[in-house]
Amino acid sequence: MRVSSIRWGVIFIGIGLLFLAINLELLDTLVFPRLFSLWPVLLIAIGVEIIFRRTRFYFLAFLSPLIIAAAFIAAATATGDWGWKADEFWSRWVWRATEKKVDIVEIPADSAICALKLDLQCGPSDVSFEPTRDLMFKSTTEYYRRSPWVEHSATESTESIQYTNREKVRLALFGFNVTAARSEFQIANFLPLKVDITALDDEPDFDFSGLLLRDLNLDIRSNRAIVRLGDHADSIDITISGETSNLDIVLPGDLGLAISGDTPGLNALLKGSEMSPGAETYFSRDYGQAQHKVFLVLNANIKTFMIRRN
Repeated sequence: MRVSSIRWGVIFIGIGLLFLAINLELLDTLVFPRLFSLWPVLLIAIGVEIIFRRTRFYFLAFLSPLIIAAAFIAAATATGDWGWKADEFWSRWVWRATEKKVDIVEIPADSAICALKLDLQCGPSDVSFEPTRDLMFKSTTEYYRRSPWVEHSATESTESIQYTNREKVRLALFGFNVTAARSEFQIANFLPLKVDITALDDEPDFDFSGLLLRDLNLDIRSNRAIVRLGDHADSIDITISGETSNLDIVLPGDLGLAISGDTPGLNALLKGSEMSPGAETYFSRDYGQAQHKVFLVLNANIKTFMIRRN
């Protein structure tokens, strides 16, 4: 029997046993960075095999698969801190053993501030918005390993707030399943609002109906996205980019709507809707007489688009 065949057999059996142990919750995913940190053992094992396989001490070549098997056992049973930060190795994995934490940031209202500008990098978390008169801004973020960054500064009469959710995209592999975290935002409903949002949630529901929204730049990667608008501002400029299979715009019945953009097949998306084509822009029938108007620029890849009135 060839030693190399035994060696590869030990490697595949070892990997299979580790995955099985993880699925049975006997081990966590840190076993793999522990194993990979022992990669020099593989070189040593192959070296032993090469040295002895064509000598009269051929039987010593069988130490090669035994050394590799010992490495698997050491990785499965080892504990302690790993100086090279093994927990960062699976930066796109979250394992069940990690407890969910909550980060809360509050920015009080300031009478000197007349406008609010938000830059929200929301990552993969579920996002919700709530109007408030008690604060300028509040974020409540669930996270597993990386707390969010929140920075703010005031320029003249405008408050600028930058929020970054540092959690990575989660994978559901080999039985690892994690409840989606949430990012909840309370935003002052008495300040004109400009928002830039990047979101990776699969089905985000952006409810701005209670906010004094003036300008929205939305970059999404989702299966379905809903944008809810109110009529608190005279005009709202919205740009949507990225990719989503289904996009719903929900707005009050008296809100005038104009749509343009570079979305492929925009004419087909709006066919049968309330929108009437112009030169380069589509308008709702009451756009000219409406007191409150929305100008929507669609630059996203969209499969289906729906306009809903409430």
